[in-house]
Amino acid sequence: MSIRNRGIGVISLLSGMVFVAAAVNLGERWDTFSRAEEAVHLEQLVQRELELAGALSVERGPINQALRGSTISAKVQQELDADLKASEDAFEALQASAAGTPAATKLSDLRMKLATARAQATAIWSKPKDERSADAAAKVLGAFRSCL
Repeated sequence: MSIRNRGIGVISLLSGMVFVAAAVNLGERWDTFSRAEEAVHLEQLVQRELELAGALSVERGPINQALRGSTISAKVQQELDADLKASEDAFEALQASAAGTPAATKLSDLRMKLATARAQATAIWSKPKDERSADAAAKVLGAFRSCL
């Protein structure tokens, strides 16, 4: 073999090693990028969950007032309607972020539990205060707490 052929062989071998090293490095970078994308998605889910928890906590305020008062005032009803809208918007955002994940089913179940708690609250505060049971407010607020 001539020196020229050996030189070409060595250069080819070195080029191949550089190519393999670059390919391995690219694979590692791609894996890191994929994990970072997943982390961002999970962070968005956590943010949406916290927004929903906050909205549900705020919603409990006027419900609490309505359950403990004799009748629901127009001001409390307006506040409740605004809080209900905020809660539903937070639900929609979370369900959109969680679409296609196991959390989507849990969110549907949570939404049904929350609808039940809201219906219980409405049934209780529509009665005069003296016709309500002593623990009615506690039961409804417990149902809301379980949703959080």
